[in-house]
Formats: sequence, C-alpha cells, structure tokens
Amino acid sequence: MTAVRHLYLHMPFCRRRCPYCDYPVVATSSPDPSRWARALAAELRLQAAVGLDLSRPDTLLVGGGTPSCLGAGLTGAVEAIVGAARLSRLSEWTVEANPEDIDEWLLEQWRRAGVTRVHIGVQSLRAGVLEWLGREHAPAAGLAAMMAARRAGFWSWGVDVLFGLPPEIDPGPMATLEGVIDAGAPHVSLHELALEPGTPLFTACREGRFVPADADLVADQYLACHEVLEDAGYKPYEMTSFARPSHRPVHIPATLGGAPWLGLGPGAHSRIRGRAVRNLREWQGYLGALQGGKIPVSEAVAVEPGSPEVFWCRLRLADGIPRSELGAGGRGLADAWTARGLALDARTRLRLAPAGWLRLDELADELARVERRSRGPDRAGPPPPGRKRKRDGG
Repeated sequence: MTAVRHLYLHMPFCRRRCPYCDYPVVATSSPDPSRWARALAAELRLQAAVGLDLSRPDTLLVGGGTPSCLGAGLTGAVEAIVGAARLSRLSEWTVEANPEDIDEWLLEQWRRAGVTRVHIGVQSLRAGVLEWLGREHAPAAGLAAMMAARRAGFWSWGVDVLFGLPPEIDPGPMATLEGVIDAGAPHVSLHELALEPGTPLFTACREGRFVPADADLVADQYLACHEVLEDAGYKPYEMTSFARPSHRPVHIPATLGGAPWLGLGPGAHSRIRGRAVRNLREWQGYLGALQGGKIPVSEAVAVEPGSPEVFWCRLRLADGIPRSELGAGGRGLADAWTARGLALDARTRLRLAPAGWLRLDELADELARVERRSRGPDRAGPPPPGRKRKRDGG
C-alpha cells in the first residue's frame, strides 16, 4: 500500500472563464455539486482499489475552477467525496474562493464545517485592471472579502495578487500589495500573468491589441514585491508564496518537497508511486472514463530523484536542498551560485536567492546535469507533465 497524506480536489466549474485562464474549467451559471461529488468519489474509490492508502490524510486543498461558486453546498460535497472520517483527521483544509462569492456568513459555515484556511483571488485592487482581466468583482468586493475572512474567525487566510501585466493596463502591483498588507492578510501569493496559447488574452496580444510586459519589467516587479513583503514581516517559504510567522501552510511545502499527493478531478495532477500523473482535462471525457470503470489518467511519467523536475520543485522552496544530498559537483555549483548572488550564503543548504528564483528553470536543469555527471548516467527520462505549474495539487 502507498500511503498518501495530501489531497487535491479540482472543482472545474466557473460562472465564466477569465480571458487569461487555461485551466480545465467548465463555464456554467448552474454548477452541479452532486454530480461533481459523485465523480470524484468514484475516482477516489478506484484509486483506493489499486493500493493507495488514503485512510489518514493530513492536508486537503480544494481548487479550481471556482470552488466558492458552490456556496454553502461546497463542504457537503467535499464530505461526500472524502468522507467524514477522513475530514476529521485533517490538520489543514484550504478552499480557494473568489471575492464576489463570499461573505462573513458563508465563511463562518465553512469554518464550522472544518475548513481551516481560505485563499481569496483578489488579484488586483484597481478597477481598470479587474475589468481588463475579466474579473467579476470590483476592488471594494476584494476588500470586503478580506474583512469577512477576518470577522469569520479564520486564523489563517491568504490572497492572490497578479503582477507582470502590460504597463499600459497596470503600472505595477504595489498599490494592491499595500492594500492587502493593510487589510492584514497573513498570507500572500504572487502570480505572474501568463499569456497561454488558446486564451483570448493570448490572441489579443498576438493581434497587437496590447503590448505585454517585457521580461526585465516582470523581474523588477517580482523583486520589488519580494522586498515590500519582507519589509512588512512576511517571509517567503516558496518562490511566490509569503506568510507571516506561524502562518506557513503545510500542503504546498510538503508536495513540492517530494511527499506523494493525490489529485482528483479533471486536469488534476498527482505524484504517486514515483510518477507524475495528470488526469484527463475535459469534463465529459473525465466522466466517461469513470463511467467505464477506469481511472481517468491522460499521462503518467516516471520521476527519478535527480531529474530536473525534482530539483525545480525543491529549489522553489525557501528551505532549499541539504548540501549533504548533493554530490561534489552540486556543492561546487551551489558555491558558484552563491558567489553570483543567485543563492544564499548557507553552509548546510542550497537555498536560492530571489535573483536565483527568477532563473529557476535554467538553474534546475544545470543542477540536474552536474549531478548526473557526479553520480552516473542519466536515468531521468523526459520531464513529467505539469512542470511549470504550481496549482493542480502542488
């Protein structure tokens, strides 16, 4: 039996798709929580039948999509999927929410049902930016949602903030970041705007309707956000995630650090039995596989300990990698990165500096090559699916 302590549930429904989104979502004005619950419960049973020990989960992340569009029915649906006994054993249960969906009453219902953390997609506190992004909420709703999280009694909660937008749309995220800090958010996640092929925003850019932010501007904004957050008392525990003391969550560091996790739902990612696994993205195809009694996997790739994927995940973490786990080549590379300002000066661990995090893909590949030369032939194979994704389980 393979013990899995971390679960991710993908709730695919949104009232509408944002023009920058390429996640596996279904736009609908009437999401069906019971159908979602039945599907994911069926997938969970199939995974248990093939030898996954899911009896004692430690963390649960419910993402999407827009889990909050299910309202008060969300927690009942999650219980139908996971089971009351498993939910009672959780040390951390996080739900993603949009500001327009939540108020103090709803958040209090979630908290009483066992939710320990809520993460709010504020994104920006500028009206023009929110309109351009296709968001349904106004700045006032973002502020109200943060106040509701505080009043509902959530000890820990977080906020998403976007950066790297075209300068003609948003001169920078600092005003939003300052508003979030003033609101007392104990956790902040930074997300760079990505122009993904197939999205309306990607098409608009290619047609010349706006000029995207260049790489230097994006890097400058990231470094500036990092500095502002640290000055305000937040510490990065992961490349884009910052928390006040004692508010660091468990789920993301555990999964990036190599702990197995199971993702349920369309497009969800898992890391189980030494493989990176991705589910079928399309909702109907996902349902069809389950109806045929099949686990709805679209791709599964072996993950070797010294692969670029593993280094990419572990180097994201502020704790980095113990130098004792590296060969002579890796330790020498760590010293070289420190001399160049890409890593922090630490005797026992290889920990990237903010400047190093900006070059994460390159550094993870370089470390994998050096470690292969130190330890023997490459057995890693191709990189697993989802390498450049933080969501979908991680």
